[in-house]
Amino acid sequence: MTTPGAGGYEWQTAEHVDRYTARLQALTAERKAGFAGILGELPADKEVPLRITDLGAGDGAVAELVLDTYPRAEAVLVDFSPVMMDKGIKRMRRFGKRYRYLTWDMNVGAWPLDLTGPFDAIVSSAAVHHLQNDRKKWLAAAVFARLTEGGVYANYDLFRNPDAAYPAGEIHDRTLATIDEARQFLTDARYSDVSVTARSARPSHQGEVALIVGRKQTMTTAAK
Repeated sequence: MTTPGAGGYEWQTAEHVDRYTARLQALTAERKAGFAGILGELPADKEVPLRITDLGAGDGAVAELVLDTYPRAEAVLVDFSPVMMDKGIKRMRRFGKRYRYLTWDMNVGAWPLDLTGPFDAIVSSAAVHHLQNDRKKWLAAAVFARLTEGGVYANYDLFRNPDAAYPAGEIHDRTLATIDEARQFLTDARYSDVSVTARSARPSHQGEVALIVGRKQTMTTAAK
């Protein structure tokens, strides 16, 4: 059962996943820039025991990079596509008990009870844009509540051009936020140091991809 106006349910079909996998080669440089940006928001000390969550983790590409870079890190990968999770389990099994998958449709429902924090980082790539804007705003606040002090929310995603005119019935017309809207969601949720980097045009979607990052202030910083 799908949610009216929500997106992303095509990812539950093997056909869509296979088409996307075939297109990834053309997006390699773009994705590398975004993933490098996510890593750049994490601690310089690679030996810290990070706890991260990857929302809309798909086949685990981002989580794999983090666990490879931080040998003491652990990750929860959140997704709702059995096809993607099957691919991810094959990719991630070499990490043993350092990872687990959790099934959750981010379009609906409360934050999962078994996705307990706090987390040092909650990251996402090419997933949150499938949610309607009110749900994106809710998610930003829910993430904030589950970050450690100084923790980071890093979302590398697709955003609409404010002047885009989509055909009638186009799903991206109902779900894509502009970069300014996405920044405001984080500001409203009380993130500090909100930044936008790794921007790259995506003409096929009348928009661009970018990394939007917000950090949860430490009590010391907030008191200044």
